[in-house]
Amino acid sequence: MTDERMASGLPLVLKCPVGGEEWPATSYKARVDMSGKRITPMRVVFHCSMNHCFSLRNALDARMFTEKQGKKILDGARVATRNWQEARKGEGHE
Repeated sequence: MTDERMASGLPLVLKCPVGGEEWPATSYKARVDMSGKRITPMRVVFHCSMNHCFSLRNALDARMFTEKQGKKILDGARVATRNWQEARKGEGHE
């Protein structure tokens, strides 16, 4: 993912680290596996349009994202998870 491509107005395309296909960035779905106590790069999971499944760690290893982008994704996942947990507590869920 390059800044030049984003600045040029071209559609942002990311290569799936599992199958190697290229898909628009907006077609990827993400979820957070909250079965553990901490949100780590292995717990942020993506699915491409072919439904290949891979972790943020796999995406970073394949250079799908830079380390800086990976940190932003991980930080966002942690904040979203914390907000979700707090909202559930407010609804009476433990």
